[in-house]
Amino acid sequence: MTLDIKDKKGNSKIIFSDFKLSSELEPIIIDCNINIATSCFKSSSSIIIELLDIKEFYKNLTILQDNLKWTFHFQHNDERIHLVFQPNELGSIAIKGTFKSIDYKDKLEFVFETDQTYIDDLLQQCEEIMSEFK
Repeated sequence: MTLDIKDKKGNSKIIFSDFKLSSELEPIIIDCNINIATSCFKSSSSIIIELLDIKEFYKNLTILQDNLKWTFHFQHNDERIHLVFQPNELGSIAIKGTFKSIDYKDKLEFVFETDQTYIDDLLQQCEEIMSEFK
């Protein structure tokens, strides 16, 4: 089970993987790995997210798919990863991101464009994760 965010050429740029339940108490906490690949750098780490983060991401992706005018942020509770999804007038979606090291001393900033055709895959991946941890 992965959450795979691709660029316009279909290359995986951000992959959330290895989801494991950390806490069943509300809010439901999930441990996962994140891998980020740009043209010059690769970074990976484990992070903690809430199931609510995935649900909110799903909701915002659905709105974006419906009107292509919806800008939204994805940020998990400890703020190490921050993504902004912003559509443009050509139908592409710019993804601007910041990923901070576990000690918050280093950060990787990146930007890439994705195509709206990948939204269906992301929505399906979110549904699988939400189903697994509901």
